[in-house]
Amino acid sequence: SHKQLVDPKAYYLDRTAMFRSKGDLNAALGEATLAIKAIPDNGLLFAERAHIRFDMIHGKKDKTPEQAKDIRDDAKSAAEAMNAKQPAESAYIVGLLEEELGNTAEAEKHYREAMKLHPANDDIAGKYSVALGRLLLRERTEGAAPVAPVPPPAPDEEKKKKDDKKDDKMGLRLPAAERTIVLHPWSPMIVGAVLAQGQPFEELEDKETLARLNETLKLAEELIASKNDKIKGQGYLLKGSALSKFGKRTEGLKEYTKGLKMIFPGIETKEMEQLVADHPAFQRPDVSATPNPVMAERHFGEGMHFFWSKQYTEAEIQFSQATKYFDKDARYYYYLGLAQLHQRNKKKRDFAIDNFNEGARIEAKMATTNPDAVREVNASLERIQGELRQYLNSYRYNAKLTEPETKDAKDGK
Repeated sequence: SHKQLVDPKAYYLDRTAMFRSKGDLNAALGEATLAIKAIPDNGLLFAERAHIRFDMIHGKKDKTPEQAKDIRDDAKSAAEAMNAKQPAESAYIVGLLEEELGNTAEAEKHYREAMKLHPANDDIAGKYSVALGRLLLRERTEGAAPVAPVPPPAPDEEKKKKDDKKDDKMGLRLPAAERTIVLHPWSPMIVGAVLAQGQPFEELEDKETLARLNETLKLAEELIASKNDKIKGQGYLLKGSALSKFGKRTEGLKEYTKGLKMIFPGIETKEMEQLVADHPAFQRPDVSATPNPVMAERHFGEGMHFFWSKQYTEAEIQFSQATKYFDKDARYYYYLGLAQLHQRNKKKRDFAIDNFNEGARIEAKMATTNPDAVREVNASLERIQGELRQYLNSYRYNAKLTEPETKDAKDGK
C-alpha cells in the first residue's frame, strides 16, 4: 500500500495505461489528475498526463489554444519535477505538439533537444530518434493548412442521406463505426510502391532536403543496431522511406518490408514479404538518377560474353546492371529475360516474362519514332532461333499491336 502511494508505476500508471488501451482518454485523464494530487511533484505523472492530453487532440481539426497550453504546462512541470529523466521527455512531448500544429522547425528543435538530454543507447533514445527521422522525411511546410469549408450537399446526396436513415431504422445498414474498412498496415505501402515502379526519379537539387535525407539514413542505421526488434523495425521503416525519396524505390520497399515484419510479426507479414520478394516488378534494379548509356553498353557486352558461355547467372547480373544505367533499350530486357529463362526455375521464368513484356513495350514505343530501332533489336537477336525466337517474338508482336500508331505510321510514311 505504501509503494502504491509513493511510486506511480505501482498503481496509477498501470491504470492510465489500461484506460488508454481501451480508448477511454477521459477516464485516463481523470486517473492521471488524481495521481498527481496523490503524488505531487512527480515528473512521470506530469509526462503521462501530457501524453494523454496530446492523444486527445491528435489528428483533430478543432484544437484550441487552451488544450495546447495544458500540454505545454504539463511538459514544463515534468521537466521541473524531481526526476532526472523527464527533461528529455518534456522536450519530446513539446516536439509532438509542435509537429501536430504544423510547426516543423520547432518540432525538430525539441526532438533534437530530447536526444541531447538523453544520449543513452536505449529504447527511450530510440523513440526520440524515430520521431526526428520521421519529421526529417516530411515536406517543409510551416503552419497547419486551413480547413476548407464544407460545401452544401447536392440534392442527390440529400436523398442518399434520407435513404441511409431509412436503412438504419430497418437494420439494413451498419453503424458508421462498423462500416470502417480496416486496412492492413502493408496495404497503402504496397499500392504506393507498385504505382511508383517505373516512374522517373527527380534528382534532388535542394541541399537542405538532401542533408535531411542523409541524416535520416544515419538515424535509421543507429536504430537498426538496437537489440529491441520494435526499435530495429522502425529503423528499417525509416531507411526504406528515405531510400524511396532518393529514387531507390525497389531497395526502399525491401527495407520497409523488413521493418514491417519486425513490428508486425506473424504469418501474414511473412507471406507478404515473400510476395514482394517473388514479384517480378520488384526484381529490377533502381534506375540510376543520371543515365549512363556507355556503362550500360559495357555491362551488356559483359553479359553477352557470359550468356553465350552458358553462364546464365553471371549474365543475368550484367544485363540487370545494364538496365540500371539505361532503361530505354529493349535489348537489355530481352537478354535479361533470356538469361533468366535458361536457368529453368519457375520464379526466374516469371521474372523473364516480365522482362520480355517490358522490352517489347520499349521496342514498340521506340519503333513509332525510329524505324531503325526494330532492325537493331533484330540484329542483336539473330543468333536466337527456333522455338525460343518464336516465343520471344510473340511478346514483341503483342506489344506492337497494343502500341498506338503515330501520325506518320497512319499516313504510311
